[in-house]
Amino acid sequence: MILRIRYNFIYCCSVKNVIGGKVFYDALTRVQAIIILVVVILAIGTGYYAYLATQPPAKTTTTPPATSPTTTTKEMVTIRMVYWPGPESEAWAPVLDWYNKEMAPKTGIRIEMVTFSREEFWIKEDTILAAKSSEFDIITAGIYNVGHYAPHLVPIDDMREELLKLGMLKVHLDGLTVNGHLYGVPTLGLNNHALFYRKDLIDDLLHDPKKIELFKQLSKKYLGKELTPKPPEEWDWDDYIATAIFFTQKYNPDSPTKYGTAVYGKRGMMDTPWHLMDIAWSFGGHWFKPGTYEPDFTSDAWKKAMQIYDTLRKLEVFPPDVYDWDYMGVDHGLKSGLIAFAIHFSIAWAGLNDPSQTKYAGKFGMTHTPGARQPDGSLKITTYVNPVGLCVSKYSKHIEEAKKFLLIMSSYEMQKRYVEHGGVPLIASLLEEAADKHPDWKIDLDIIQNYGYTLPAIPEAIDILVAMSEDISAVLAGTEDPDTALQNINNKVYNIMKEAGYYK
Repeated sequence: MILRIRYNFIYCCSVKNVIGGKVFYDALTRVQAIIILVVVILAIGTGYYAYLATQPPAKTTTTPPATSPTTTTKEMVTIRMVYWPGPESEAWAPVLDWYNKEMAPKTGIRIEMVTFSREEFWIKEDTILAAKSSEFDIITAGIYNVGHYAPHLVPIDDMREELLKLGMLKVHLDGLTVNGHLYGVPTLGLNNHALFYRKDLIDDLLHDPKKIELFKQLSKKYLGKELTPKPPEEWDWDDYIATAIFFTQKYNPDSPTKYGTAVYGKRGMMDTPWHLMDIAWSFGGHWFKPGTYEPDFTSDAWKKAMQIYDTLRKLEVFPPDVYDWDYMGVDHGLKSGLIAFAIHFSIAWAGLNDPSQTKYAGKFGMTHTPGARQPDGSLKITTYVNPVGLCVSKYSKHIEEAKKFLLIMSSYEMQKRYVEHGGVPLIASLLEEAADKHPDWKIDLDIIQNYGYTLPAIPEAIDILVAMSEDISAVLAGTEDPDTALQNINNKVYNIMKEAGYYK
């Protein structure tokens, strides 16, 4: 859970006393006022640095090289960048070392990348921004908290067209846009949902007449309509449910997997609503009614989506404790052979095809999420995209240099070097170039460009997601019915928005 630090500003102009209902003001001498002001400033500064002193030291993963007048053609500025720890920062480290050695003398900008522990990452960023610290020039933000951070960031609308020309994806930029202003440059993975499935099992089903007949019988009995097995690229949500039934041993004792599928269902996790949103969005659902901030979770679209979850639960086509599953749970379900398919973050591709992690490596396929069948027979497909990127702090002393470096970091040359060290590029040309070696990247690119959608980038996004997760988890556990859960979500979101001052 991200700590949402709220802070108050205290202004001291005079001392105000109320005695016996009368108001008296004791004028301060100029010397007294200066002394009080100095004490307040020292107290605030001491408190901030005392907090940082109690934390584990930040990890600096790039060390700017020493420079001298003989190697530097411009006055050097050092930009300090807070980056999310993990494979991405590890891939960027050697690229930034190369940049500092070869390019910084030409650009006049050195870069220092700093990472915090994942457990305290957002707490520290919140603290830095709340203190208006100029210690860091660039910080990390995602779709879920860029709205919260926006008052502390520099709008970079003047960079949007250049970023698009470099090959950045529009949906990523849109996800880091708040109230019409772009605040972030996507840098941290493609972060989209995809449908992972066992190719061997699906192919066998599609070509075995006996299994096709059983599939038809099961769909007729439990869904009230006879369905024929389809390739996952053609699934609507009925196909999704019918295939889950077929690969559940309760209905098909010969199924190689005990259950058909699984979802993210853990309470208190932002990920949990994202799964359900793939379904609701495909039926035309949204968080709010068009042009307003009035919650719309009791709409037909959300009712259809939540009913699908309830149907899956009642049919017992996923593990009984799925209400407590998150990314790692679904990942384990696929790798262990417990389930045949699932909607999952596309970053899972590498692990699912790693022989050291699963004996089913090489047997997984990936495509877009299922869609809602339209009257003309077409599918409306909506797949969640979760952009995370880098933003310029408004408290930086080097705002223009920080913006310039973000463009440099987004360039073809830098992104290509990032790929060479194990990173996933964020520009379309490199994603296409690497299709032979990384077929998942090309699939991701197609998904994002054709079906991608993001959250409303508002400061209350995290609170809303967490509130939603509680009732979604309850439906998956069987302790709430879909209509009650959606009404609860609607009420909670209304109260969140009301408290935030959206309603007059």
